[in-house]
Order: sequence, then structure tokens, then C-alpha cells
Amino acid sequence: MLDREKPDVVSIAVPTERHAEVASEAIARGVHVLIEKPLALTAEDARRVIELAAVHGTRLMVGHIERFNPAIRAIRERLARQELGRLFQVHSRRLSPFPNRIQDVGVVLDLATHEIDAMRSILGSEVRRVYAEIDRKAHSHCEDLLSGLLRFADGVIGVLDVNWLTPTKVRQLAVVGEGACSWPTT
Repeated sequence: MLDREKPDVVSIAVPTERHAEVASEAIARGVHVLIEKPLALTAEDARRVIELAAVHGTRLMVGHIERFNPAIRAIRERLARQELGRLFQVHSRRLSPFPNRIQDVGVVLDLATHEIDAMRSILGSEVRRVYAEIDRKAHSHCEDLLSGLLRFADGVIGVLDVNWLTPTKVRQLAVVGEGACSWPTT
């Protein structure tokens, strides 16, 4: 199809274990790629895809869509107006029942990547240090529980509480500052 249709860009939404393979096929033909997160199943595969895109001069973007969520955008606007003062902590909770449709990755690659990207987007700062504990309680071969701490370059601490073990969905992100706390449900 890539050879026959010659698209300018493709959106890759296949199981994670095939991301690198399918993206590489498109990139090798000079096609720009929007790929669902995570970029690849392994860091090594992700580096290869990034290098291939650089060699072929193609654009490569990962579908980190949460940064465009209206609730996340609202927090960024409040921060731009300095309504929360100096920032201390960002706390993310993303909990839900186990999704049977996902079999190839656990909560780290499926959910935590969204939360970390949202935190990076809100803070405009990169993660410098990570400490996390994971566990597998219900999933047959991947982690379904993550508790983590992140230290951002600007000194803000990130807290991650992510799992596929709760009976109902919970999506919350709080930003704690010296002047206020923003805790919308996203």
C-alpha cells in the first residue's frame, strides 16, 4: 500500500510490538509518521526508529495526546498567569479496571507515558531522576501497578499512581504550588 498510494504521512496504530517494524517501513519510503505511544516496545527499537527518521529526513511524532486535553491546557494557562505561585509537586492518578484489549504492554508503557508527558508539558521541564515500584497482580505477563516518584530539572517532584486494578476509572492530575492547588479531573 505504501508503494502504491505513496502517502505523505501515516498514522500507526498497531500493537506496540509492531510499532518499530511498521514505522521503519514507512520511514524507509520517505513517509512522515505519527505513531501511537509508546514509540516502540524497547528503547533500542525506539532509538533505531529515531535514527532512521533522521537519515531519511522524515518527521516522526509520538501520539502524546494528553497535552492537548482541555484540563491540561487549563492548568498550563493558570501556570502561565502564575496563579499557583512557585510549584512544588505534580501528582497524577490514572486508575481503571484491567482492559482486556491490551495484551502486549503494561501500565508503564500504556498509561504512565501519558502522565509523564502531561507533567513535562505542564512544567516545561524534563525528568532528571526516577524511582518507581511496579507489580503484576491481574495481568498475565505485564505490570498492572505503578507507584513512582519523579524529580524534574526545575526541582518539582512528580508523583505517579497508575494501575489497572480499580473497579472504576479515576483520572486526576494535581499541581501543588505555594499559592494554590489545581486538582481537576481529566
